[in-house]
Amino acid sequence: MVGITNIQSGGRIYDSVSHRGYFPDGKKWSGSAGSIYGSTFTLGDTISILLDMDNGILEFWKNGVTQGVAFTDIKPLGTVYPSHTSGSDTTSSSVTANFGATLFKYAIPNGFKVYNGNHKILLSSGEKIQSVSIGSGLYSENVIPIMSSNTSLAGISSANLISTVELDAWKAFDGSSSTYWYTNSGTGGWLQFKFNIPIKIEKYKVLSLGASYPGNNIKNWTFEGSNNGSNWNVLDTKTNVLDWITGMFKEFAITNDSTYIYYRLNITATGAAAPPAICELTMHTKTDSKFTFLNLDSSTENTFLRYGLDGSSNGLNLTKNIFTKKYVKSGTSLLGSGKTFEHTIDMSKRRVDKITLG
Repeated sequence: MVGITNIQSGGRIYDSVSHRGYFPDGKKWSGSAGSIYGSTFTLGDTISILLDMDNGILEFWKNGVTQGVAFTDIKPLGTVYPSHTSGSDTTSSSVTANFGATLFKYAIPNGFKVYNGNHKILLSSGEKIQSVSIGSGLYSENVIPIMSSNTSLAGISSANLISTVELDAWKAFDGSSSTYWYTNSGTGGWLQFKFNIPIKIEKYKVLSLGASYPGNNIKNWTFEGSNNGSNWNVLDTKTNVLDWITGMFKEFAITNDSTYIYYRLNITATGAAAPPAICELTMHTKTDSKFTFLNLDSSTENTFLRYGLDGSSNGLNLTKNIFTKKYVKSGTSLLGSGKTFEHTIDMSKRRVDKITLG
């Protein structure tokens, strides 16, 4: 079994409720019994573990192909660790694990990062120890307004096929998960939004009908951009996407260096050769990364691990404006009742907005 557990080390985990795992027979386990999940695997196969702690979701991939979402109850486990077991008290097994120290055999899906990257780096200036916290670029809210028809002040929605007026293109942009655009014919079609001005979209999100109507969920598609509505550039390609969950958006971050007026989802296949349907399609721009300058009081191992820059952050541009500066003072004293922590802050040089003890 490969998976995760909240047992830090040792112990019998394969029949414990403390683990979530994927077994060679294709079953998934979260206790003393398994259930049918994905393909079987054997010697030489590569199993990838995708852990989404924000939404409490665990997904496994075999040799670069998703097996679908396995578990949606990860959050109650708390802190979790990678795990491997033979599933037996008498049989041993071994695996080779890669947490990001070397290149992965298969590409990392959009929206995920390596569990443990390269070494950490601190900056030294004289006797001062410093670092820079690099917040990932933040995505905007949906740049398409809530639509009540196919036209708005921001642009126009359209599709090449619609079933009825009640299931028109704008139904995929009306902000409701209970309405949808539906073609009622074929297994493909495109859904489009034309902005009034060129815009650079760097993430899109799709909400399907989910498990209730798996045949209508989109399976293969491209996300495309155009400035004339005739010549299209493919910005993202997806195939064999089958693990739709009712009521849950799928998010797709893309690499897009250009602005376009037109964006469309061009669908070529559905889950079971049924007409496609989409509840919601949203689009998002991206802001610059946010930098916070940190003044540290030590260069201990804990400081490196907690505040150090990833070794892969060699693209840090220290000529950027940094508007936030933090002073971090570490200590091991336990503050109990009646104890006081004291530290002098020179407020004559800069404004202090917040002091946090933790």
